[in-house]
Amino acid sequence: MEKILAYTVSILVAFLIIRQLYYYFTKDKIIEGATGDSTSDDDVTEYKDPDMSQDPLYLATLNAANIAWLKSQLDTINDLSTKIDTIDKQVESNSATVQSLSEAISAPADDIPDDQTTADLAATGNTTAPGAE
Repeated sequence: MEKILAYTVSILVAFLIIRQLYYYFTKDKIIEGATGDSTSDDDVTEYKDPDMSQDPLYLATLNAANIAWLKSQLDTINDLSTKIDTIDKQVESNSATVQSLSEAISAPADDIPDDQTTADLAATGNTTAPGAE
């Protein structure tokens, strides 16, 4: 009885192994990421238009994608406009600061005596300028 059971199980396992080998060698292999049918003779080297130009769902999806892209472009333009406004304010502030520095630097130049006063001062030997006493 034990021999018959052992032979039956052995035959069953052998049958299952042979069946798996048969399926392995006769079925088409599935390669992930592959496009097209492996048994087809068509060369898929060129783009084929699916001719969906009249399909409302396709057109709505295409329009939605275009609108989203345009919105992103407008957001970029708005960001640039904000940055330009900020830079413009900074340029105006810098310009006012440079103008005030220029005025502050040129103010002592107004106190320099003219050539005649300088010549008279040099001739008298005084070391203090007139009005500085």
